[in-house]
Amino acid sequence: MTSKKMLGAVWHHAAMSVRDMGRSLGFYRDVLGFEVLWEIDHVKSGLVDLITGLKGVDVHMAMLSGYGTRLEFFQYHSPQGTDSGPKRQCDLGLTHICIFVEDVRGEYERLSGLGVEFIAPPQNHRPDGWVTYMKDPDGVVIELLNPGPTG
Repeated sequence: MTSKKMLGAVWHHAAMSVRDMGRSLGFYRDVLGFEVLWEIDHVKSGLVDLITGLKGVDVHMAMLSGYGTRLEFFQYHSPQGTDSGPKRQCDLGLTHICIFVEDVRGEYERLSGLGVEFIAPPQNHRPDGWVTYMKDPDGVVIELLNPGPTG
């Protein structure tokens, strides 16, 4: 297989299916500081069915922007998704998203005070580099990282 970049291609967003749009938007907007670019509820069409490969789709959608990227959320009214349980970092597929922050320890204190669940306190993983993993309301893991001067 020959490797080649796609012409004009730029990373646009990552998407997540969420259990409760209001709760997820509140967390990412109010706690993490993302901006909601748009939100549309009860999107239903044959085109959405075709694109998703599902039948009878009725979905609440939102696009957020922050930290130099975008996140798209989907709350499916129909068909109902299944909760596959917590994903371990060693399980196949996407395991977490990462946000660069200047002060990992300060954000840990602030977010812990707001009731955000962390896997562990910040760890000094290299000279002047700090990292910690936290969970969003649906258990999606978010890494807070400052890799230090060595990047």
